[in-house]
Amino acid sequence: MRWKFVADAVSRYASLSTGESHVVYEVPTVNWKDAQARYQTIRYITPGKPVSFYINTQTGPFTDKLVRQAFAYGADRKAAVEAGFHGVIPYEGNPAVSQATPGYDAEVAKAYPYDQAKANQLLDQAGWTGRDGDGTRTRNGEPLSIKLVYGAAFIFTQEGATVLQVLQEQWKQIGFDVKLIPATQAELWGGKYTDPSTFDATPSYWTSPSSAILWIVWRPSTKDNPNGSNRSFYNNETLSQTIQQANAEPDIAKANALYGQAQRIIQDDAAGIGLYTQNSTYAVAPNLKDFWLEKSQGEPVFTDAYFTK
Repeated sequence: MRWKFVADAVSRYASLSTGESHVVYEVPTVNWKDAQARYQTIRYITPGKPVSFYINTQTGPFTDKLVRQAFAYGADRKAAVEAGFHGVIPYEGNPAVSQATPGYDAEVAKAYPYDQAKANQLLDQAGWTGRDGDGTRTRNGEPLSIKLVYGAAFIFTQEGATVLQVLQEQWKQIGFDVKLIPATQAELWGGKYTDPSTFDATPSYWTSPSSAILWIVWRPSTKDNPNGSNRSFYNNETLSQTIQQANAEPDIAKANALYGQAQRIIQDDAAGIGLYTQNSTYAVAPNLKDFWLEKSQGEPVFTDAYFTK
């Protein structure tokens, strides 16, 4: 077996037709229909936290729940995802866990439909009633500027970056000045954006086969026991107790009910904002058989794979 890292999506997909590769990961969605016609394809929605926005509740404009909710209402996230990914990658309105996760609450995903009138109302209520020459809302002379940091070319493909650009223009219409800040893997994982002052929102995901992932992502962060995974800096004791109770509950139905309560707390307070599911997409050469994915993270398994003539 030979593993190759081909960053360029066009070259990666083309390597199948030349025989250079027998399996390619992260098929460009623009090529998905072609791949379905020519190759074996697998699209697996990973369980766990979807690609959703952590919203900085500790410092900056998003300390106000009204502003967070306006941000959620203010852009057509569903349409942007469908357009940017050519209908291949599903929209996910639930910011806490994806639709493939046991204990997922589908009702939570329906919150904050696109409603610019509602978003404008909330921003007025929050006191952001002024406008500068560019149309950006202001309060006491301060512009409503949002630093949105995202992992470029490793969390977000070019198609994902296009989704963010579409949302940026929609948020501009209601007065948010959203500055998209692409971060390298070294910058994001190396700690450049760990301090709350360095960003206002950042989208990411965390795969896990269980809603128990909620404790990792949303455990309160204190000085004595910091939680670097809680990128929203959201400390909610009711949420904490609910997740811990769910993780300790042996009855699956009761545990899932508690996980649903936790998801509603996060959604109701707009501590996170949903975007799309994290997916594992593969195109496989026709003569390679019994290639499959394990179900916790959607990783490839070649133990049973073999070629046919």
